[in-house]
Amino acid sequence: MDEINSDQQIVTKNLTRPAADALWSIALVTDAEALSAGSVNLVDLMQRVERLRRQEAGQLVLESCLPEIHCFAMLLAAKRRPLDGTLSPARFADEADWLGARIQVLALSHVEVTLDQMAVLDLANHRVEQLCEVSGQRAMRALPILLTQSALADNQMILRGWSRMPPEVLAINQSEMGSKVEQALRQRSRDRMAPMLKSLCPSRY
Repeated sequence: MDEINSDQQIVTKNLTRPAADALWSIALVTDAEALSAGSVNLVDLMQRVERLRRQEAGQLVLESCLPEIHCFAMLLAAKRRPLDGTLSPARFADEADWLGARIQVLALSHVEVTLDQMAVLDLANHRVEQLCEVSGQRAMRALPILLTQSALADNQMILRGWSRMPPEVLAINQSEMGSKVEQALRQRSRDRMAPMLKSLCPSRY
């Protein structure tokens, strides 16, 4: 085969990859975890969310608008708690539970983490795999995008991840982007949690 033609075929193939292979970014404000952990009060939280919205030009999704993430985090935590009547801890789900829930519910293939959070990501991936194995669901396993601590300092309440968002989300006016993305993620979250809940509680569905 001619070397030039071979190179041209490789380049053409890479330039014409199907849109389904594209990854779309998600900026998730982790307000649900912050409130659950009691680390901030509601007034301070909303002020911080408004500042984050201005910095991100409104392209943020509140975790509290996606209750399926909270539900999955509690399922991950409950799997480790003994059913012996002992009191549950004040903070039921830990950082790895929340991260694992975000990865699975939003179908994230990559997430931004610092070097210190690599162990948390490994634990989150492991817990998701364990729960999905029990329920017969396909587990997501996110890869890390490393950040320096200084780059993360101003946006500690944002998790940036990447997933395969529905292509139609992009075919809208920029002024409508925030609400449309949120609606798409709500539907995605419901669709991904439904089979999980059905498998764990078949008598209720």
